[in-house]
Amino acid sequence: MRESLGISINDKVVLGVGYADLRKGFDLFMDAARRGVVADPNLHFVWAGALSADMQRWIQADFSNVGDSSRIHILGFTNRVTDFYSAADCLFLSSREDPYPTVVLEAMNVGLPVLCYQGCTGFDSLMGEHGYLVDI
Repeated sequence: MRESLGISINDKVVLGVGYADLRKGFDLFMDAARRGVVADPNLHFVWAGALSADMQRWIQADFSNVGDSSRIHILGFTNRVTDFYSAADCLFLSSREDPYPTVVLEAMNVGLPVLCYQGCTGFDSLMGEHGYLVDI
C-alpha cells in the first residue's frame, strides 16, 4: 500500500476510513491533513472510502489550495481496507457522531492506535489503552 502511494517506510500514515460526508467528519479530517502536512514533511493522510457528492465538489474546489497535496491521498471506495490498516501508523476517526463504529474495532484488531473526538463514538473508555481522545 505504501509503495503504491509513494509513501516511504520512514513516513507516518494517518488513516481515515468510511463514507466521506459531514457526519463522518471528512472536512475535519481534511483540515487536520492540511495542517499536518505543513507541520511535518514525513506525514501522509490517507482516506479510504467513497466521497459524498457534496464532499467531492468541495475537494475539487478547495483541494488545489493545499500546500503539499501529494501527501494527502483520497482513494475512494476500496475492498483492500485491511491492507491500509496494516500499513498505517494510526486511525483518525474524525466522525462527529458515530456510535460504536466498526472501523475502531478493525483498527484495534490489528493493534493500530485510534485517535477520535471525545464523546462522539462510545469508545471513550477504551481509548486510554487503545488510542487517544481529543476535543472536537
